[in-house]
Amino acid sequence: MLTFREITEDKAYWHPYLYLADDAHEDVRQYAEQGFLFVFEDSGEPVGVMLLIPQNAAVLEIKNIGLLDKARGKGFGRQMIEVAIETAKDRGYRTLEVGTANSSIDNLIFYQKVGFRMAAVKQNYFVKYDPPVYENGIYGKDMIVFRMELVSSEKE
Repeated sequence: MLTFREITEDKAYWHPYLYLADDAHEDVRQYAEQGFLFVFEDSGEPVGVMLLIPQNAAVLEIKNIGLLDKARGKGFGRQMIEVAIETAKDRGYRTLEVGTANSSIDNLIFYQKVGFRMAAVKQNYFVKYDPPVYENGIYGKDMIVFRMELVSSEKE
């Protein structure tokens, strides 16, 4: 059973889990102290982390989801997204965002399956990465930004 807890101290301990989702270790070290860090455990054993960072008073970004390979395919990613949604709502955010590389085919599928909509493309976002991002035989240059509105608009 997947359980979670928020980490407020010694976030650096969890950096190796954040590196699972972001190869830019220096970037991770810079953003890891921001926002809300959650650790997810399966039967008491850590299997992943999720970092949520406020972008403004209305938007909360899923900055990083790091999940161990052995924990994939068990529905944990979907449960992590549910925690992100509830956290955002509980803390008064109206929109949840997440970005992933254009080459991350599994992520592109996953985020749409859990209810996100494509919202923007940040061209050349990943070109600074060394080594370059290559997945599925594709050079990951661009970030695809997904958005989920957490409050209904009057037009829906």
